[in-house]
Amino acid sequence: MGLVFPKVSSETKTAPTIRSTSAIVRPRATKSKGFFASFSIKSLVPFAAISAIAFIIVMIGVHLYMVNAYSGKGFELRRHQSAINKLVDDQKHLMVQQAEMGSIMKVSEVATEHKLVPITHEEFLTTNQLTQR
Repeated sequence: MGLVFPKVSSETKTAPTIRSTSAIVRPRATKSKGFFASFSIKSLVPFAAISAIAFIIVMIGVHLYMVNAYSGKGFELRRHQSAINKLVDDQKHLMVQQAEMGSIMKVSEVATEHKLVPITHEEFLTTNQLTQR
């Protein structure tokens, strides 16, 4: 009722077998039949490779989009800066024209062109003059 050990000799090349006569039988480990039991590493390798390639392609697309958008912003910024510079130059030119138009010399010149009466004596109204009427 005990364990029987096989004889070991140098001539025996077969693996020894253990015979148990006891009633205790150890259960063998069985494969689980869960969700991940059907997946193996060999079946996941092509999926991982395809996923990695798809990820790389998507990242290259995002990179190209961002570079294109950034360079487009640069061209648009240059166009706006040139428009601002042109407007600043126009503003300087108009300020000079405004100063010329408002000068006393220009006013008197326009007055003589339109045959207006020149002002020789200036008179200011006071409250006394208004009340005398």
